Amino acid sequence: MSRTGDSSSVSADSASVPGVPISFGATTANDPCEDPRVAQLLDWLETESSSGRFNGCVRVVDRGKLLLEAAAGQADFRTGRPLTTDSLFELASVTKPMTAIGAMILAERGLLDYRDPVAFYLPQLPYRDVTLRQLLSHTSGLPDYMELIDRVWDVSRIARNPDVLQLLKLHHPQPLFPAGTDYAYSNTGYVLLASVIEAVSGIPYAEFMEQEVFRPAGMTRTTVYNRRLNPREIEDLAHGFVALPGASIPFVPDERHEFDYVVYLDGIQGDGTIHSTVSDLWRLDQALREGLLLSPESQALFLSETGCDVQPDHGDQSQPSLSRAFGWFAEPSPHPSIGVKLSHGGGWPGYASLMIRYPERAASIILLTNLETESFPMSAWQEELEQIIGVTKRTFTPL
Repeated sequence: MSRTGDSSSVSADSASVPGVPISFGATTANDPCEDPRVAQLLDWLETESSSGRFNGCVRVVDRGKLLLEAAAGQADFRTGRPLTTDSLFELASVTKPMTAIGAMILAERGLLDYRDPVAFYLPQLPYRDVTLRQLLSHTSGLPDYMELIDRVWDVSRIARNPDVLQLLKLHHPQPLFPAGTDYAYSNTGYVLLASVIEAVSGIPYAEFMEQEVFRPAGMTRTTVYNRRLNPREIEDLAHGFVALPGASIPFVPDERHEFDYVVYLDGIQGDGTIHSTVSDLWRLDQALREGLLLSPESQALFLSETGCDVQPDHGDQSQPSLSRAFGWFAEPSPHPSIGVKLSHGGGWPGYASLMIRYPERAASIILLTNLETESFPMSAWQEELEQIIGVTKRTFTPL
């Protein structure tokens, strides 16, 4: 697999914004005249980091060329340890595309069929008509496991995937709609997918993802990490912090009662808990484009499987519709030569993540942050970075 722009081949440089440490990985930042967009990206980074809005890592690639890889701010506000471009972040729901890839690998090997009922693999599941295809495409109608756990779980214990399945069996909450008749984003579906992966492969989800997804893609830092259930020492971990209005310093969510769910939900996998870096997520994009993980036929299922169109931003009709397929949101591009846009975001107390892919353009935008504030402009960052690299209607630049 091509490693053009791999940060391991270029020494990191550093810059300073007053009070904010910034470091660069494999980037053309030292010579912004080579591509004027680099200067624009650096201006964005300086503005957002110096204001305190952006504390995290960013990687921007267009047409296979790395425009910017940088880290700005603190990995741990308690010690002052700075972020690096190799810092490891909780991805939250950006885990889901990788869980989908894991299930699709098993399907390609003939070990499961998307038409199969989930209960074929998880006999305890009371929703007998839900299929694997419906889990992958968020059309299962399954109830929200987090709401169920909030009602009935002993929060002194850390829940795990088998506990979710057992609670669904014991309490059998009403589905949101008959399976396959509508769309509703489902964390429950992706937790069950992780359990299906374990049932079919015969090994733990984390081990399967390491062997079949992370390692083949060259994602050397990426891991499934349940930090409260199974704590371990991880080098250069970006700890998640929350900054509330009036608070003198950011705090880790474990310290506040209103965030106690980060502890008792920590053992659940599939919908979250993968940790990664901006470089490793780019390697995932590369591995998919180069066919190292899935065939083109399987990857076509990333584009338009459900036939359901959903509106972002709570039904804002001024925004383009998104097709929710297997693992990603798929959105038409402003020009045929750019190709489809695939994206997924994630959020968990202290963390936010965004991965945007334009596979035909060989372009990607990856943002990982570990500071949650009251005003969090991820959508604005996305729009500005897309405009800079030229993949919006206003800034489209042809190949």
